[in-house]
Amino acid sequence: MKQFNTKMLLLIFSILINYYSNAQDWNWVDYKVTGSKSSYNCSKHKTRNEAIYVNQKYNKTEILKEYPGYSNVDPSFLGYKTDLHNSFLEVIKKSINTEKLKSLADRNEGFYVGFDLNQDGKLLRIIFVLDTATIITSDELYSLEENIKNILVFKPIRKVEVKLMDGFGITTNFKEILNGEILSIRRTEEQQRETERLYGN
Repeated sequence: MKQFNTKMLLLIFSILINYYSNAQDWNWVDYKVTGSKSSYNCSKHKTRNEAIYVNQKYNKTEILKEYPGYSNVDPSFLGYKTDLHNSFLEVIKKSINTEKLKSLADRNEGFYVGFDLNQDGKLLRIIFVLDTATIITSDELYSLEENIKNILVFKPIRKVEVKLMDGFGITTNFKEILNGEILSIRRTEEQQRETERLYGN
């Protein structure tokens, strides 16, 4: 498996956000998924096995007014330091029961979650990318969001005094989750520690 550095993960994250923003493109089908707890805007790709889910409560335009992208404000922003491998697994297991996780692993379903964060590491928006025929429900997405907000912690590698938005993403699959070892998080956090050692404050 190729090693992805932090900048590559952020590039992928930016591309996914761009896909969502341009969901009216003919390659995408836009619709709403509603459960008992919340509703999600979904953009499903017609040919790729990829569907993007974003809670309707988020207003990207308003978020960007207050927190412009870091590259427009402070291109030297170093991103975030995290220690969330085990806590991320905790989030998943609190949100989706074991039998469902086994079914997702048997189906070889992938899982991506992206976070828009402000300069202090506060969550501004959460984006999920799932398989187009996923068996994850909107209520499970809502539980994931709530547990993410309650459990995961993001801190800037180097603090800045201006308002900005950057991102962090986790790419995995449910086989990795069941096995309890997510390589992309391990590698990203190793790179974070090196960046902090060299440039942090």
